[in-house]
Amino acid sequence: MGPVKVENDSFAEFTRDVLGRCWGTGDFTVVVEEPAGDQTEGTESPNEMGICRREFVVLSAVLGTASPVFENMVKQDNFVEGAKSQVTITDFSSAAVEAFLRFLHFGTVEGSLATVLELGVLADKYAVSKLHRLCTGTVQDELVPTTACAIFELADRFHNMDLRRCSLDMILTEPAMTMKKRPGLSPQLVEEIVGSEALCISSEDLQDLICNWDEASSEEEREVQRLLQAYAEGPATTHRRVASGDALFELKESYWGHGRQIALLLGPPENDWSDAVAEPGFLEALAHNDNFHTYSIAIQDGWIVWMMPFVSLYLTSFSFNARVLTEEVHFKVFCSEDGIDWKLCLDSKEHGNIEEDEDVCCEHRHVKWLKLLVVDGRFSTDFCVSGILLQPMARLQV
Repeated sequence: MGPVKVENDSFAEFTRDVLGRCWGTGDFTVVVEEPAGDQTEGTESPNEMGICRREFVVLSAVLGTASPVFENMVKQDNFVEGAKSQVTITDFSSAAVEAFLRFLHFGTVEGSLATVLELGVLADKYAVSKLHRLCTGTVQDELVPTTACAIFELADRFHNMDLRRCSLDMILTEPAMTMKKRPGLSPQLVEEIVGSEALCISSEDLQDLICNWDEASSEEEREVQRLLQAYAEGPATTHRRVASGDALFELKESYWGHGRQIALLLGPPENDWSDAVAEPGFLEALAHNDNFHTYSIAIQDGWIVWMMPFVSLYLTSFSFNARVLTEEVHFKVFCSEDGIDWKLCLDSKEHGNIEEDEDVCCEHRHVKWLKLLVVDGRFSTDFCVSGILLQPMARLQV
């Protein structure tokens, strides 16, 4: 008779049950020390330094298997943590640490948006990549205009730069919704928002929003309102602002004014650009990323510069209409305010492969020049530049 196989169809549930029974027991202690006022239930009273302490007992095998960072701590005696069978965490809250440990035992996370975002940062630090992706994805799913300000504040606090950038972009592009209620932001973050000069709302509409807020109940709320009121009454609101996922194409629209909105330079001069120059309408299509044009161009060992003489761009990202493989092409994208001082936005070799329509984030203000430099290989110039276009209102009245 051959071997008999016994298989549990609900192994995940079985494993979760086994690990769940281990909760609160073990041979290793995780200690969390946090300032008084931040503590959760089960935390000791603060000491004379105002620090509260909470302990979690866990199995070192569970901790080390889930996290290579913890594995080094618990398995090597030359680490203080391994020798003492204890680790002290001071840079995360006890709520986040408890959520982290519960995930290792039960496979689920429950908590506030703040806890989930902090948990994602904790998981990233301790190299639990699956939990990091789950938390980041969950917060991304929660990012809508009504939560953008809260997520911006949390992402800033926990140094999650991707979520910080995404939430700031939403605040700038949809202020009528994101600031329909008084934003729960610090004055420092509001100063950053107004300092960008890219808030896509008119002076009148912003003042209407402020008038409909509840009365400020703290000095910080009054300062936030003062900053936004000053912005609404200031010179920055004399600009038209339009958010666009394809800024070069957007500038084809007639309402930006008469004349060409983009000047195009091709180089180096010794390269043969005669085919491109000879095609009627091609340079116009290239200048505006006109993907509907019947012709296309591939650059090899050359560059293209776009100059926007009448507008500036608050640059947020690039995307490409086809997958870009680093083994096939190496290119760089630069931006500049004056065409003299150039800043590197993207190096394809450092970034790695870029998927079709993937947003490659960057953040640069007052951009008036863009440059695409192909270092090696051949590259199609069809790509989208995303950001917020700014144009002085005086230009519109000419």
